[in-house]
Amino acid sequence: MQQEQVTPSRKFNSSLFFSIVFLLAIFLPLGYKILGGKNIYINTENRYLFKMPNWSWNPSAAIKYPQNFQYYFNDNFGLRDVMIRTRHQIMLNVFKTSPTPTRVVLGQDGWMYSIEKNDFEDFLGLNPVSEEKLLSLENEINQKLQSENNKNIKYYFLIAPDKETVYPEYLPGYEKGLDTQRRFRDFYQRLKLANGIKAITVLDALVSSKNDNNVYFKTDSHWNFFGAYIAIEEIVKQMAGDFPSLQPIPLSYYSVKESVINNLDLSTILGFPEIEETEVSLTPPESLVITRTEIREGIRSYTSNRSDQPVLLLFADSFGEYMPLELAGHFSKVILVQYADDFDPYIKEFQPDIVLWENVERTFFAAEEPPKWNYWRDKILELLRH
Repeated sequence: MQQEQVTPSRKFNSSLFFSIVFLLAIFLPLGYKILGGKNIYINTENRYLFKMPNWSWNPSAAIKYPQNFQYYFNDNFGLRDVMIRTRHQIMLNVFKTSPTPTRVVLGQDGWMYSIEKNDFEDFLGLNPVSEEKLLSLENEINQKLQSENNKNIKYYFLIAPDKETVYPEYLPGYEKGLDTQRRFRDFYQRLKLANGIKAITVLDALVSSKNDNNVYFKTDSHWNFFGAYIAIEEIVKQMAGDFPSLQPIPLSYYSVKESVINNLDLSTILGFPEIEETEVSLTPPESLVITRTEIREGIRSYTSNRSDQPVLLLFADSFGEYMPLELAGHFSKVILVQYADDFDPYIKEFQPDIVLWENVERTFFAAEEPPKWNYWRDKILELLRH
């Protein structure tokens, strides 16, 4: 009787399998880099990646070379962008959490909020402005908006509300009792400005209009063009007491157009600039002719054919990007100056009838850390007093 040969079955060697996977995972990025692989995705980190350092025989440079090379390697190893994006996709789509929680908060229904430079209570507008901070801000406003160049100029100050101030209902875990407008309203109530300077608030106008159309982008930290329109019409209403010829322009005056856009700031910070949303843009009729002129870097003018209207000089941050074209429909000329520290030279140069200074809430109320020398100087003085 012939016996059948039994071939012994090979058992699965898990240790060998995972060792091979481990080695592949380690050497794959290096192999990809050696073979000339390039980044697949656009850098969305809002900074320049480190470049390969140049070798120098100078002792001080040679000592720093290993550290600089480490920085270069950390920023440029093979498949880095793929790994980062994969991690972000898992956090966003699987765990429903923000991949950059110190910069972007994920809200409900696709809404995103900027939390950069703020602690959480400050982000929600729950921290009241201290008396010391209030006086400091008042002094800053009064100093910047007082000019000896022209006594006939009217000066206005405006805070652009943060998105969470206008749209708290989409915050994660939102409760109806949460008052994200507390700091904003409290500041305006307590604010005391010098004669000739008026504070304008557009918060109520934005809140009352947000049910008609979104007034802020869902995936960006700024108001959109419809929100800018609502803010501008409120600004004009509050300026009309000094300039009766300024009158709001009805929405029906504009052609309203919807388009799909992407590459907005918060979705880009998350690493997904391709996320899309709908934008509403407003186009004035052909009877209103507006000419845009680049005066120099950071300064643009928008001249309309309404030569009987006053000239507006607008000092603004990034929110100002959405304002000049619609503002120009009310004025003979709007000059936009972004991120200026000293206003006097521009007031002297352009001789406007109106000066408007716009600040976004999160930047205006941000607590600035004093320079280290000031901190230690104050500590030393405190010790000497005792």
